[in-house]
Amino acid sequence: MKFKFSRKAGIVTFITAVVLFAIGGLILDRVHDNRFTIEKLPEDEQNEISEVKSDSAVNPNPDAEEKTDGKININTASVETLTEIKGIGQKTAEKIVHFREANGDFQSIEEITKVSGIGKSKFEDIKENICVE
Repeated sequence: MKFKFSRKAGIVTFITAVVLFAIGGLILDRVHDNRFTIEKLPEDEQNEISEVKSDSAVNPNPDAEEKTDGKININTASVETLTEIKGIGQKTAEKIVHFREANGDFQSIEEITKVSGIGKSKFEDIKENICVE
């Protein structure tokens, strides 16, 4: 079998190759333009990010003291700190934090009885170990 190569076919092949090469170049330029770059953030933006990563859901004011004179401040204590109170487990501690987030700070230690699962009996057991500031 013998192939014939015409000048017209060669020009069409050449033009097709040039067009495909140009399209490929455009695609590569678009891919290059959309690459993610890693840049060092300015110092003030780095601080903002670290504040977002703080444990703000558990303790909205991480600088506030959770303990005062050996008593646990129920307005600032995290779930983990609240579980240190004898008789307060993980679930009850979570309820205290949730109640505090929904209703604001406790005005007195007696208000903790408004939290589901903490009645007068449990309050009597824990009142010597808690405070509000």
